[in-house]
Amino acid sequence: MIIVLVKYVCKRGLRERFLHEIQNRKIDVLSREEKGNSRYEYSNSILDDDTLILTELWIAWKLIIYIRILIIFLTYR
Repeated sequence: MIIVLVKYVCKRGLRERFLHEIQNRKIDVLSREEKGNSRYEYSNSILDDDTLILTELWIAWKLIIYIRILIIFLTYR
């Protein structure tokens, strides 16, 4: 099993809006439905009001490679 932790640092005061957009577009629901995904969960940081933490658990390597490519794409967008 692979654990992926993603730290989103949002602009000040926009964390809840960002999470709402994720839920509104069903990104969380669609990700949970992906083959090999056993957990996809957002949580608020206890250290920073503008930080959101995503925890994913995967059981398939091909999906991990896909996620890494997606993260790179989103990072340099």
